[in-house]
Amino acid sequence: MSIFPINLRDFGVMLGKTFGIIGLSMAVLALGFFIREEYVLHYWSKADGVVISSRVAESRTADDIQTCSLIEDVSFSLQGKEFSSEIGGNSYTGNCFKIRQEAAQAVNSHVEVLHDPGDPQSFYIKDALTGDFFLNSYLLAVIATIFGFVGLIIYKVGKWIQRQIRLPKVGGRIKPTSLSLRKKLSPGRQPWPHCKINDEP
Repeated sequence: MSIFPINLRDFGVMLGKTFGIIGLSMAVLALGFFIREEYVLHYWSKADGVVISSRVAESRTADDIQTCSLIEDVSFSLQGKEFSSEIGGNSYTGNCFKIRQEAAQAVNSHVEVLHDPGDPQSFYIKDALTGDFFLNSYLLAVIATIFGFVGLIIYKVGKWIQRQIRLPKVGGRIKPTSLSLRKKLSPGRQPWPHCKINDEP
């Protein structure tokens, strides 16, 4: 019977592999967002949109600090049909004066609209697309790097533990379960005088 069960002995290696798989999955998602953005930017059709209204969304932090975000309503025409979309409101800043100035100047400004040539109902406002996709790709890439780095460390530590802890053979020669104990034993010498080592297979 081993002092260190196999599931406990190999826990570090399994946990490291799990972290690595999660990190790899995050990296694949980040790459998918990046490829999607590049495809939309280069292969989707472009149209001109106009900001028809704008407003300032206000919020307060846990420290009771006022923050603001700019929200714009964009109108555009695709294949003879009128569409509208709301952009902004994703990020807040404490500089509310600047946001109010931008809101006052935003009306009647032009923005670029990207739409799927085969499906006009699928569209993105370019400014919103670039910000959202970049944020998603960046965050996922950072998370993937963290998981991969931590997983590698845990895996290395787990492999080191496996080298230090050896399970004894069942029905064979008794082996010490730690490297330090094995080093203390001289060849041909029994570790305990009153114990008989079974050399039979």
